[in-house]
Amino acid sequence: MDDLLGAIKGTPLPTVLVVAGIVFWVLAIAGSIAGKIRVRPGRQRAAGLVGTVLIVLGLLLYVAPIKQQRPSSTLVNAPTKTDTEDNKPFVDSVKIQRIGPRPETVLRQSADIQLELVYSLFSAERAILTVYLEQFPQTAAGCNGSDHQTNGGTSVPVARGEHVVPIEVHWPGATGTGFLTVGANFWKDVDGQPVGPPTEAGLFREFCYSFGP
Repeated sequence: MDDLLGAIKGTPLPTVLVVAGIVFWVLAIAGSIAGKIRVRPGRQRAAGLVGTVLIVLGLLLYVAPIKQQRPSSTLVNAPTKTDTEDNKPFVDSVKIQRIGPRPETVLRQSADIQLELVYSLFSAERAILTVYLEQFPQTAAGCNGSDHQTNGGTSVPVARGEHVVPIEVHWPGATGTGFLTVGANFWKDVDGQPVGPPTEAGLFREFCYSFGP
């Protein structure tokens, strides 16, 4: 008896109610359990109703806490836009959102590289963004290493904040074979003229063209 009471004490209330409801259902159908617990035929219907009420109540108690917990867990675990913006470092940066032609394209003559850039400017109210094309020799086996030179570029004025800007950069072509990638820098805007030293966004080596005859 003590073991039974201990087991019931450690069992969640919804489970106890559902099990009790099932017991009453068995009594309503069979009239007895193992010949020890008996219900008169006139009370079997009442036992069935009690069993139904206990099972429904147990299921409701089981489902209700889940519905109450879901909103709170979502609010705690999901970071809000304000939280991420407050913790984000305010650093000038540039990333390529779209580029054409595709980097796997082999450039065999002069070409116009179409770019859609996303830039973030926080260090000044305005600046000049320079986008340039950097060539690597065939021996670089891609846009790798420090042996490279600029061949083509353009500049656009930009303003503080995060913006998307379309840019076209002309590549005049080159003799021989090699590789070509894109780079970007921010310059101070002094009366519409770029003044250094620049803030380097660096080379986007993952966008690497090959060129040749």
